[in-house]
Amino acid sequence: MRKYIVTVIIAFLIGLSLTFGLTATAATTGGSSADPLVAKSWVDSFVEQQFAGIKTQLADIKEQISNLRTEIVIYINKKDYTVNGVSRTMDTAAVINSDWRTMVPLRFVAEALGCTVDYSTNAAGSTEKVYINGASRIVLTIGSTSYTVDGASRTMDTAAVINSDWRTMVPVRFVAEALGCSVDYTTNAAGSTTAVYIRK
Repeated sequence: MRKYIVTVIIAFLIGLSLTFGLTATAATTGGSSADPLVAKSWVDSFVEQQFAGIKTQLADIKEQISNLRTEIVIYINKKDYTVNGVSRTMDTAAVINSDWRTMVPLRFVAEALGCTVDYSTNAAGSTEKVYINGASRIVLTIGSTSYTVDGASRTMDTAAVINSDWRTMVPVRFVAEALGCSVDYTTNAAGSTTAVYIRK
């Protein structure tokens, strides 16, 4: 039985040698196409060479998959936030409004998710509608709880507003979920929201 196994191994190694046109000599590598009784170090080196390219490709794929995932962490009453662990700063803070809804500055969140944001104004020059263009197209009307996602009408339980810093603030859950994200919160001992997590 042992002799049979050795024969199979030898035949396998001969096949590998012939397939890849190995020309190394036994004196320098421990084996060759003419001498399939190779040393372990030679086999290890051969395998490493054959799979080096595959390892590089797998590493590239893992990096690409990682880049597709986005996690945004926004802290209530703070301008600091993170995107995939990298600290950034907004020019206005997220807040909890009188309806107990988390309101976040739209542009920072949308752009971190790879979306673009456009605005239209009324006759007085004030922002009237906000357009979020990403996997879906969302249209919000300032001061209204009505909005659309890809043309379909929906209703929020609090309205988008312009805050004192002249920034468009939106209820994060409605906008994030319309963009295919999940939303989670952390709270303090009193039960108040301290941070919001947006994941895509």
